[in-house]
Amino acid sequence: MSQAFFRFNQTSAYKMCFNHHPLHKNPNKTKTSAPIYKFCYTARRKLNGSIIRYSFSSKFKVNTMSENQSVDTPTPQADETSENFPSAPFMRRFASWVYDLLTGVAIAMLSTVVFYIFIGIFESIGLVSTEGYVDMADYLADGYVFQIYLFTCLCGFFSYFWVRGGQTIGMRAWRLRVLTHNNETISITQAVIRFCASLAGLGNLWVLVDFKNRQSLQDYAAKTKTVVLTKEENGRIYREIESKKS
Repeated sequence: MSQAFFRFNQTSAYKMCFNHHPLHKNPNKTKTSAPIYKFCYTARRKLNGSIIRYSFSSKFKVNTMSENQSVDTPTPQADETSENFPSAPFMRRFASWVYDLLTGVAIAMLSTVVFYIFIGIFESIGLVSTEGYVDMADYLADGYVFQIYLFTCLCGFFSYFWVRGGQTIGMRAWRLRVLTHNNETISITQAVIRFCASLAGLGNLWVLVDFKNRQSLQDYAAKTKTVVLTKEENGRIYREIESKKS
């Protein structure tokens, strides 16, 4: 937010207060003239011989300081997500886990179909062979290639949503969000650690014994926290993510 610092005398301070007072924009000036002049008269007395800091924003803020006082660099305003939202209880986590479980099953099924297609292509060009196996399921059960592939697909799916906005589909439905302890979106490293430490959702059981912080095992492992958002904040995050897509 850009800021300008002005030194005002009585006349310029009076004009500036009058022009920026919110009541001045009312077309019915006859009803608002008294409050405007009362406000400007008070401001003119306080601003005489002082420094006014005027912030160009949708709101009008006046901060006065003595003439000999140094002007410090303004402290950046905290993001809206820095509000101390409460930790997510177990039942909300469990309901969100059910939603995400159904989503995860759908992703696993889709990933399996894609894997089948690629195995068929590779077999047709002679890169792999399924001879000696009863069926494709027998082939997939032999070795760890398919298991690693499926794990990578699921980990990438959930990590993408956690890094993108801190919410999966189930978490958005139950107004949950994953954040760092500094109230920022988590990194890709934290997302991968969180997915591995979740133990397919069993890590949420730790909330039942963690009476003080009510955080899960994966939260402690990844140094994150899961909080419950308000309806307004949940909607704001959704609109923010959608605006980035467009």
